[in-house]
Amino acid sequence: MAFTVRHMYLTLVAAGLALCSVLNAAHAADVFGIEDENLQPVPPAVAAALRAHVRKTEYRECAQGDFVGSAVDLQGQGRNQDWIAKTADGCAWGAATAKIWILKHDMPRYRVVLDTGGHGVDLLKSTSHGLRNLSVSSGTAGHYSDALLKFNGRRYKVFKSCFVDPGNPEEASKHPDGQCHIN
Repeated sequence: MAFTVRHMYLTLVAAGLALCSVLNAAHAADVFGIEDENLQPVPPAVAAALRAHVRKTEYRECAQGDFVGSAVDLQGQGRNQDWIAKTADGCAWGAATAKIWILKHDMPRYRVVLDTGGHGVDLLKSTSHGLRNLSVSSGTAGHYSDALLKFNGRRYKVFKSCFVDPGNPEEASKHPDGQCHIN
């Protein structure tokens, strides 16, 4: 009898750990952070699209390096075919932000639909023109900013943004937790 209770207990613990792992994986796909240790090298097709895009920008020297990121689901249909990426070597990094690119999988290639800077990207549940809305945040000890971006059918555009300067008492009183809450 003791073996059966112990076996059932271990089975429940294992099931709980498996569920936590699945929930963490699902949540991780909805959040991207530039300092995330789980970012992976992007597939060759994503890297090719990034290099072609980056060569046309002021950060063209970054096209020579590698890119890392996360596969995400921009359509919200359970298929992580799109990518959020950054440079692997710190190229185009600032004091608290990095260049972030979002690529939509348009068979058979990838297309950059957002070229921005920030610290993190949250994929929201709401959508515009078939793709999930995004919240892009950035911050240091001296400021916090957040932008709500919506897809316009071609690319992501800023819909609403907020900048908080905690050193400004009037502005800080409007944002007591230091956050924007623009979603």
